[in-house]
Amino acid sequence: MRSFMLARSAASARIVSLMSPKRSHSDDFLFIGALAAVLVGIALLFKTTGLAPGMLRFWPLFVLATGGVLLYLTIVRGFASPFFFGGLCFCLFGLLRILGYLWGWTFARAWPLLMVAAGISWFAAGLRHRRAIKAGYAVPALGFVALGGLFSVFSFDLVGVSFARFVTMWWPSLFIAGGVALFIAYGVSSHRRGHRRRPGRS
Repeated sequence: MRSFMLARSAASARIVSLMSPKRSHSDDFLFIGALAAVLVGIALLFKTTGLAPGMLRFWPLFVLATGGVLLYLTIVRGFASPFFFGGLCFCLFGLLRILGYLWGWTFARAWPLLMVAAGISWFAAGLRHRRAIKAGYAVPALGFVALGGLFSVFSFDLVGVSFARFVTMWWPSLFIAGGVALFIAYGVSSHRRGHRRRPGRS
């Protein structure tokens, strides 16, 4: 009786293992179908409400769909972190273009926001990959976000001075920023040297 139960449980486990790929494929089809239905519904709403006339304005939805598939492959299927970075970038880029159509932003005005989106995506990808904030991801990400924010100030005419005039007036601040960065690097290096010397002293 016991051997019969063991054989039955082994057969059941084998059946489940054989059926699991089919279940994963069915889940993939369900996700892609749900994403397609939502995006098609949004596109039709744009068409019927007149918010974005013209079929060419629907291309950001395809960018969103690509980003959604990449994020799904990364989060659910365990693909590598670059897929997560690319998926998040595609999603943010698509959302920015949709907002641009709704709020009347031209690409010449809104392009700095793409730098901000890339910085956010890189930081999120590094945080997911390393499970902690690492300088190799945080510093480039903050640099992209800072540059995108700076360019956005002039692109959206938030200040009463042109970018060329701003550079002419404030370019010496680059030396100050470089000096501050060197001070930070010096402090980090001194802290590491002090941390390494402690075991030897004890």
